[in-house]
Amino acid sequence: MGTGRDSYHKMRATGDKQAAIRKKRKNELGRTAANIKISASRIHFVRNR
Repeated sequence: MGTGRDSYHKMRATGDKQAAIRKKRKNELGRTAANIKISASRIHFVRNR
């Protein structure tokens, strides 16, 4: 199960839950967590949305 950038997990303006109408799509995925550590500064270019 991936990290989603969708708004289906949020509530409606009325306070009701959104109905799950489909599974997650590839274009709705977020980037995985950057597991950083404190050390010398190195710059990496990371592709993201």
